[in-house]
Order: sequence, then structure tokens, then C-alpha cells
Amino acid sequence: MKLYSEAAALSNVTITAHEALFDPDASWVKFHLGITRYALYSREDPSVQRLVHDITAMKVINADYTQDEKALKGACDCSEVVKPSGHHLKLSLKMHNFAKVMFKPMRQQRHEETPEDVFYFVDFQRHNAEIAAFHLDRVLDFRRVPPVVGRLVNVTAEILQVTQNEDLRAVFFTSPAPSSLSSFWSFGVLGDTGGKHQ
Repeated sequence: MKLYSEAAALSNVTITAHEALFDPDASWVKFHLGITRYALYSREDPSVQRLVHDITAMKVINADYTQDEKALKGACDCSEVVKPSGHHLKLSLKMHNFAKVMFKPMRQQRHEETPEDVFYFVDFQRHNAEIAAFHLDRVLDFRRVPPVVGRLVNVTAEILQVTQNEDLRAVFFTSPAPSSLSSFWSFGVLGDTGGKHQ
């Protein structure tokens, strides 16, 4: 922490502390209370639409690796909690009202196609596939996919400045140039499958 704090002071990055307030009327609480053994939400559940809207505006107060990311890094013995999966970066974001959301960065634009020289089983991670799955699940009336939205995330303010995880901070690069973007690098389990995110 000391090393990062010194580097943060030199590059004008501040570590922000936020207060979390539990709201029993929050849309995520209402959504969770509506889960049944047959579906995640009922057809008429108004909390789903409210939750989809709220996720796009909730304030991020903490960012950390997900349990499966920690298990893959050997940072925890999470084998009884979660099965490690995937090879793309996922972060767990804690919101101001105690909601927790999964964050997967957009790795390429929607219109980009997989290059011909990419190994068959290592296709691009399509961030919009999960968004489409949620909406298709609603149209087909299965109601088994949790709400998923696309959201712009300020990587500096909403991840770098709020995370308490040193390993996560270590993957950031902030250019000393004024008004520059922060970037971070992630590395997957299948070798160097990481990518640069801004």
C-alpha cells in the first residue's frame, strides 16, 4: 500500500473512500426477494426494469477480483465456493447501496470479427453476448438469466481509485502526460491471453 500511495501522490491519483448505505427499498434487494425456484423474477416484476436502470447509474465504492479470478491466481482456496472458469478478466464491483455487480470490460467493438489466424477455441470474449442473452431470455419467457447491462465505466475513478486490492492496483499504468487515460493489463490462465483496457 505504501508503494502505491507514494506513486499515486506523484501521479495525482487519490484513493477515494466512500460510505455505503443499505437501502431496504433498493431495486437489487427487491429483485433478490423475488427469486423463486422456477425463475429469477416474475413476468410482472417491476424491480427488474428498475434494476436495469439503476445498475447504469449506481456509484462504485470498491473493486476487486472475483472469487474465481482469486482462485486462478492462487490467492484463495475458493474451490468449495466457486469453480474457476473462463480466461477473461472479471471484476466484482461493490456499489454504494451494498449491491455487488460483475464487471467484464469490452475487449473489442461489436462489429469486429474474429481474425482467421486466431486459434479456434480462443474466440474473442463478446461482452454484448451476455447482454443479448438476458434480453433473449426475457423474450422467450425463461427468466433464468440475471439482469445484464452495458455501462461506461471510468477505469480511473471507478476501479483504480476505489480498489483496496494491491494486486489489482499493480496492473494499472497511468501515463504522466496531462489529461491521459489510465490503462490496465490483465493476464489469463491460458498463457498470455491478456489485453489492454482503457
